[in-house]
Amino acid sequence: MSFPGLAIHLILALGVMASVRLWGTEPSVSTTLAPAVASPSPAVPVTVAQAQESEREAEARKDEPGLVAALNDEADGHLRAHEFDVAEKLRLRVLHLEEEHSGKDSLPVADALLNLGWYYGNMARYEQAQEAFDRCLEIRQRLLGPETAPVAEVLNALAVLEENRSNYTLAEAFYRQAISIQEKVLGPQHKDTATTLNNLATLYWITGDYAQAEKYFNQALTIREKTLGSNSLAVASTLNNLALLDSSLGDYDEAEGYFERVLQIRKAWLGPDHPFTITTLFQLGLLYVREGDDARAEPLLVRALEVRQKTYQTDHPDVARSLFQLGLLYDRQKLYKKAEPLLLKALEIRRKTPGEEHPEYAASLDALARHNHAQGRLAEALPLYEQALKIDQEALGKNHPDTLDIATDLAYLKLELGQRDDNAVQLVHEITEAQQNVLNSVFTFAAAQQRMDFEKTMEPYNLPAALGDANLLAQVILRTKGVVLDSLLEDEAVTRAGRDPEVRELMEKERQLSSQLSRAQENIFGVDFADSPTAVADRGKMEKEEQQLEASLAEKGVGSGKTRRALTTDVSEVQEVVPPDAALVEYVAYHRYAGRLEYEPAYGAIVLTRNGPPQWIALGPATEIEGRVRIYQKYMRKRVRESALAGMLRELHQSLCQPVLAALPAGIHRLIISPDGALNFVSFATLLDAKDHFFGEDFELNYVSSGRDLVENARAIRKGPLPNKQLIIFANPDYNHLPDAAPNIRGNFTARNDDLFPPLPGTEQEAAFLQQEARSDGFEVHLYHGTDASKANLFKQNSPYVLHLATHGLYLSPDEAPNLPGSSGESAKLIAAQPMLRSLLALTGAAVTLRDWQQGIFPPTDNDGLLTAQEVSGLNLDRTWLVALSACDTGSGEALAGEGVLGLRRGFAEAGAQNLLMTLWTVDDAQTAELMKSFYHEALSTGDAPGALAHAQRASLEEVRQKSGLSEAVRKAGPFILSY
Repeated sequence: MSFPGLAIHLILALGVMASVRLWGTEPSVSTTLAPAVASPSPAVPVTVAQAQESEREAEARKDEPGLVAALNDEADGHLRAHEFDVAEKLRLRVLHLEEEHSGKDSLPVADALLNLGWYYGNMARYEQAQEAFDRCLEIRQRLLGPETAPVAEVLNALAVLEENRSNYTLAEAFYRQAISIQEKVLGPQHKDTATTLNNLATLYWITGDYAQAEKYFNQALTIREKTLGSNSLAVASTLNNLALLDSSLGDYDEAEGYFERVLQIRKAWLGPDHPFTITTLFQLGLLYVREGDDARAEPLLVRALEVRQKTYQTDHPDVARSLFQLGLLYDRQKLYKKAEPLLLKALEIRRKTPGEEHPEYAASLDALARHNHAQGRLAEALPLYEQALKIDQEALGKNHPDTLDIATDLAYLKLELGQRDDNAVQLVHEITEAQQNVLNSVFTFAAAQQRMDFEKTMEPYNLPAALGDANLLAQVILRTKGVVLDSLLEDEAVTRAGRDPEVRELMEKERQLSSQLSRAQENIFGVDFADSPTAVADRGKMEKEEQQLEASLAEKGVGSGKTRRALTTDVSEVQEVVPPDAALVEYVAYHRYAGRLEYEPAYGAIVLTRNGPPQWIALGPATEIEGRVRIYQKYMRKRVRESALAGMLRELHQSLCQPVLAALPAGIHRLIISPDGALNFVSFATLLDAKDHFFGEDFELNYVSSGRDLVENARAIRKGPLPNKQLIIFANPDYNHLPDAAPNIRGNFTARNDDLFPPLPGTEQEAAFLQQEARSDGFEVHLYHGTDASKANLFKQNSPYVLHLATHGLYLSPDEAPNLPGSSGESAKLIAAQPMLRSLLALTGAAVTLRDWQQGIFPPTDNDGLLTAQEVSGLNLDRTWLVALSACDTGSGEALAGEGVLGLRRGFAEAGAQNLLMTLWTVDDAQTAELMKSFYHEALSTGDAPGALAHAQRASLEEVRQKSGLSEAVRKAGPFILSY
């Protein structure tokens, strides 16, 4: 999400990239600062004394090439010293000498024109650069032919020039023409070809085509590392651009790593004050702004401004960029008096260069509009927004992230002004459609984590919620909630079905690498990983390779031009499959617009029935609701006074359920709940209404990740039952026996008590009942218990109809990540950042492994008894109807707004399970066995797993409450939820 008061547009990461365009987009030749051209001008005396100049003139006719080389070297030196006026005079002097000595239409003159043109381009004197490049191109084409390397070199320069003037279509044509020539005459692996590929990738980044940008950046990087070395300036340039791309995708950690590496290379080669170095420093500051870390950002932005003001003339584009970004930072901090002069000065510079039709000028208009908007000067903001939007729509298109940012700001302003006419409504609809287009384009190439990171930057619910358009909001929620997981499952399904040998090969490589990476990640519990720089580097390489394989499979699975299944969902097709007596309740975590570009975290719900329009309900601030959920979670894990528990359950019912019930039509007896954020950890059946009725008593409650799941479930029902009639049971593992013991790895870990995994005799009852019940229904049953209930045996299973896991679950909070030895403590950080590593199921040998960890011993992960959620995702369950996790805390994990819970839930969903029964807190062994009996008796006979759990849980809640009271009923019968 763009945080309140913050407008960091890609074009300002463009200010960013545009800076790279001027000083960082390289010519094809290896010059320090390849300048270019202008019409010949008379010689101008420069740094040499008058007497020495006369001698040089006399010698020029004798050794003209040597003099030209000396003057060019001198010009380069003045450029490095930022003495630009002197450098210009020297470039012009070279041009004059070449014209006199070789003729105005000679190749040496063309070379001088190219150098002078690059100089003018870097100084943003675009007309003079154009004249120089055009003349150079004409000479080279005439004397050398149209398909030669020197001609491609000029085409690259013209492309950079057109890109800086925001003529993107023309720039792309020049780049592609240059690449075509270079690949023919130099070869596809030549360093000059890599230069043009890098520049073309930058163009795609600027225009928002991230898939193409990543493709060509990686091509350029591979060539440059091979031909020039990993610490060359050319490699630094491409790494810098990859950092900008990752920042745009929300992958801030990866971007920061790239920027730090680039800074090291550029400081070593160029010094701390060189324009390239300062550009990277500036971009790193902008990254910190995006992360909300103003304390780290401000000194970098201030330093960049100071150096640029000393280096350039006052109206240089880089000075404008620094003024602009520092102004945005102060606006974000509500230091409006400090911000305004900076923003106005930046606008003044950009009006002249690059001009009033350029996206950077639009960005300055938008910044001033936001500056006025945040202070309540709404009438002053409106025309600025409208002008900025018009520029970006024409220059970048409606789907570009910068255009979307400005359109969104304008839409909020219109709503604030009470302008809810057709134009305002149409604008909001166009924005939501464009957001979905952007998501779709990123999901066709990005790896899983990149998709998650990018989705966080979108916040698609906020604007429709501010408009109060329930129909639009329902469509946006049904299309985008859980879209990352849906896209990953879609990729997996498509690629599994693919007959392309290349797809099968990619999938096999990805599976093998995922397995290796899982072992490496779990080895972070030991010093092999924590203390070894080589191991850290190897893991980084594996992660990068895995991302590339995921991206390749995404392209094979969906490909360019195809729309993600989730993003085509219509409200009507979901309504058609909502049962007549049911309502779908889509809870959403969003940011409520509070006016003046301020936002407040909040929850809301869309209620959807088969007939009638969707209804939108704003439930209230997230701070209040999530505070109650935290108390709920705390009470579920300890004994409290009945009155306190009842009061909290009523409060949650009043916050989450009562507003929904008020919107229901008559005849609704079943609620299909799709939770979001912290609500993923609430068992709604346990909440109490004003009459002290459990919510699960009055309604049959089912759970889905998204309303789209109803459509998929209906399709599955129409296909008929799955052919597999196999039920696999893992029960009461022998936690104190580690199978296949192998040489241990020394390390250090602070483990839990040895009694963390006590025996579970009640699960033996479950297993016995399940065997009898399933066999009577014609199932083939296999039981693994004791020492056989091992990790290795679990991975041998191939899509059973039912997989029942009766054991202990464990979820480590980020604070419980092991504090391993080592200078950097990176291992603990990695575990803390990986909820899929901190969610575990205990199998045979789990207690032994924990004791070993405590003693600094680390058995191999293949059969260590601790199954992580990440490993779960590698199980083959794509034809499995039900996975039942009859264990504690199996529904725990890290909740992400819009994307469910990262933990065992996500792991089993990615593995392909259709229905997943899990628990939200510690369960009672004996009570669980009784509830499981009731559940399976109905589920296996009817095929309705969600309904079976609802009925079994209702009966259990009532029975235990009558016998033992409210607290026992909630704690023992309440934790079970089933999601499909």
